[in-house]
Amino acid sequence: MSDELVQRGASLITMGLMAWVGWQLVESAEAAQQLRIDSCLRQVAEEAATFFRSMVDHVPIGISRTDLRGQYVYVNDEYCKMFGTSADDLLGKTSDDVVPQFASDKSSIISRRVLEHARPEERIERLTQGDREQFMKVIRMPVKDAHDEVIGIQALWLDVTELQQAQNRLERYAQNLERSNVDLQQFAYVASHDLQEPLRAVSSYCQLMEKNYSNQLDERAIRWLQFVVNGAQRMQRLVRDLLTYARVDNKAESWITVDSYSVCRLAVENLSQAIKEVGAEVTVGKLPIVWADATQLEALFQNLIGNAVKFRGERRPRVSITAQRVDKNWQFAVRDNGIGIKPEFHERVFEIFKRLESQDRYTGTGIGLAICKRIVERYDGRIWVESQFGQGSTFYFTLPSP
Repeated sequence: MSDELVQRGASLITMGLMAWVGWQLVESAEAAQQLRIDSCLRQVAEEAATFFRSMVDHVPIGISRTDLRGQYVYVNDEYCKMFGTSADDLLGKTSDDVVPQFASDKSSIISRRVLEHARPEERIERLTQGDREQFMKVIRMPVKDAHDEVIGIQALWLDVTELQQAQNRLERYAQNLERSNVDLQQFAYVASHDLQEPLRAVSSYCQLMEKNYSNQLDERAIRWLQFVVNGAQRMQRLVRDLLTYARVDNKAESWITVDSYSVCRLAVENLSQAIKEVGAEVTVGKLPIVWADATQLEALFQNLIGNAVKFRGERRPRVSITAQRVDKNWQFAVRDNGIGIKPEFHERVFEIFKRLESQDRYTGTGIGLAICKRIVERYDGRIWVESQFGQGSTFYFTLPSP
């Protein structure tokens, strides 16, 4: 073998060794870098897991996980607080073992249903322990493995005791209100039949006595008869107004779109005789379409305009009716230049039977504004008055816009 061949062979071997060493160095570098990447990923994963565990442990929602046998495999701090226990007392045990007083047949049925159908279920559960009562909103969800097989249940528990108790109170209030409305309707029926007839009889017989026996009675006796007749007629008006008040129910079943201008003009027409007698000036501005019951809206306008004409001062009565849009409602104003209302009575005028003036000077039953308030509140509106005593009043009320 010549020296030239030996040298060439040595060169090839050297080059091969260098290539192998280089390849090993590259692989080592890549491996080192991969190790660094893996280390970083592990660190990120550990930090994320720590953050997630901390977050789950401190959220104001109880979280539990159970396996197919119903044994706890995880609970967070809030869940333990809810049931007055610890994770050590729960893990590996079932709810029947640890908190049997809180367990229920319905809970077991729902859990089996979640496992069988692999669908989440949500419900409000009532839990009792002695005098203690809790309401929990529970959402149960199936837990699946990598093969999409159900391996347990994860549940979220939210304490809604205060909310549920408030809802129960509202339901009781609604039931009481419904009973009150029924009682009011029954009273209206009794009043319309059993009270009106005796009053009519008293008034009629007193008038007959005055007519047929006036020549046999002295002035004092005739005056007493007139007191009886006036009292009976006043009582009849009171009963009629009470019936009107009772029939304004709180249900908004007859909401329709109503042209309030046309309704207001009709109310003014109904009061035309009273307006003419005192020479009042009534101005109706541009009024909108609203949600309301036409008959009750007419009664509302008629009461407010009638009061403005009745409670007048020395000046010629002037009444204006206007409206403006405020948010989603229409705000109406019935303005007059009458006797006004003292500030301490601005709220009380809407109370039933509340009269601020004597019966001798101004007739009435003291129910009109209470009827107005009941009508307006039926449509989720409000009514109030702004007034300066001796200078006039403005009654405002709101109705919903279509």
